[in-house]
Amino acid sequence: MTFVVALAAICDGKLLCAQRSYPEKLCGKWELPGGKVREGEEPIAALVREIKEELDWEIPPLQLGQILPGPLPAGNWPLLKGAQMRVMLYHPRELPALQAGDSHLSLQWSPVEKVTQLDWLEPDLPIAEALSRLLKKPA
Repeated sequence: MTFVVALAAICDGKLLCAQRSYPEKLCGKWELPGGKVREGEEPIAALVREIKEELDWEIPPLQLGQILPGPLPAGNWPLLKGAQMRVMLYHPRELPALQAGDSHLSLQWSPVEKVTQLDWLEPDLPIAEALSRLLKKPA
């Protein structure tokens, strides 16, 4: 089974969203940044590695313990072809200025009211909706 990790970075009521650059049929669709967990790799270590590779952003591993609970065992979210994704929450103190790498056309810190208006990858839409509800909750 393919296991994927994704970062739900939330700061000042905004969610970090990434627009895919490939493959061609998914180009322009929105997702959370992240990637595949390698065999023998822990999910948190995989997410820290993927974010460093994709965004050149150092995420403190100790701040990635909270997940966005999904409908599958262990709180994972279903993807295509039986793959599963774990979405980890991260709350940076300030909005970092990030540059899109090769994996993405662009990045944006989307305000809560616009999160679900983006053209999300189909399996990621329920995740975006759950994050939107989370962002709307009063602190």
